[in-house]
Parts: sequence; structure tokens; C-alpha cells
Amino acid sequence: MSDLNFEGLSDKQLRLFAVRCARRMQHLMTDPRSIKALDVAERHAHGQATDEELRAAQVAAGAAADAAWTAADAAWIAARNVVWAARDAAWAAKEAAWAAELAEQQKILDEIRQEQAR
Repeated sequence: MSDLNFEGLSDKQLRLFAVRCARRMQHLMTDPRSIKALDVAERHAHGQATDEELRAAQVAAGAAADAAWTAADAAWIAARNVVWAARDAAWAAKEAAWAAELAEQQKILDEIRQEQAR
């Protein structure tokens, strides 16, 4: 893969490039704060939004990202707990099956003892 050639691009062009690349992933953005940040960044690149608006949008988008990570962490923990519960249930079932088998084997031994005692 070749490197991108950014030579000769202005700050505005680089900002627009960054926004357009992010827009390619916009369909994955579920929080409106993230999309608003793209809108503000694009307007800022065109000189239509202030530095303060851009900073506020960045903070809001950061909060959206933090919320998404928190939700993802909670989902991961829940999934892990489900897996552990299933593992524990499978282990308990295995233990119960083993105990039942041992009980059946003990019956066989008792039957053999009774047959030999006759």
C-alpha cells in the first residue's frame, strides 16, 4: 500500500479530507453528537464555525465516545457473565452425571456382592 500524498494541501483541504474520511463511517455513528461534530468540523473548515463551536463539538463527541465505550464494556461484562454461568451449569451437569454414574456402578458392585453371597 502506498502512502498518501498530502504535499501542497492547505489546512482547509486537510480538514475537509479528515471530515470526508470520517463521513465514510458515519453510518456506524449512532449518537447524534458524533454526527454534529462532523457537521461543525466541516463548517469550521469552510470558516463558518468558530474555534469555540469546534471545541464544544469535540467535547460532545468525546462524551458520546465515552458513553459508547461504557455501554460496550457493560455488554462485554454481561456476555462474559452469561458464558461463565453456562460454564458453571455445564460443570454442574457433568458432576451430576458423574455422580449418577458412580451410583449405578455402585449398584452393580452391590449386586455382584449379593450374587456371590448366595
